[in-house]
Amino acid sequence: MILTQIIEAFKIKQERNWDEIYFMFDVHGTIFKKSYDNSAPLEYYPYAKEALQEITKRPDVISILWTCSHPNQIQCFLDKFEEDNISIEYLNHNSAIKSDELSDYTYKPYCNVGFDDKFGFNPDEWKQIYNHFVAIK
Repeated sequence: MILTQIIEAFKIKQERNWDEIYFMFDVHGTIFKKSYDNSAPLEYYPYAKEALQEITKRPDVISILWTCSHPNQIQCFLDKFEEDNISIEYLNHNSAIKSDELSDYTYKPYCNVGFDDKFGFNPDEWKQIYNHFVAIK
């Protein structure tokens, strides 16, 4: 379950005295119900919008949109997120974390928690995630 990863990410953040951590969010099958029609409306999974609002208003969580969608679709997502008070800082990259002697982030963006159906995320988890972030305000 991703909630375990979220809790662990915040624990490590505290132990290492980091100012922020990075969450990467896929769109289809994760935030919005899958649609194979570009004209279909964007339909959130239950509690996805509310959980994302709670997560992205935190100053210690930097959000990255992770998608293979075309630019016009991406703009629709970004417009929807802005309308719904969901903050996205980066798109398919994380320029805050630079490559160093141990890691090369040229092609793989750094993140602490990844929300993607291809990573095994289940959208049924949104309610539990929402409840967690409300509880830790």
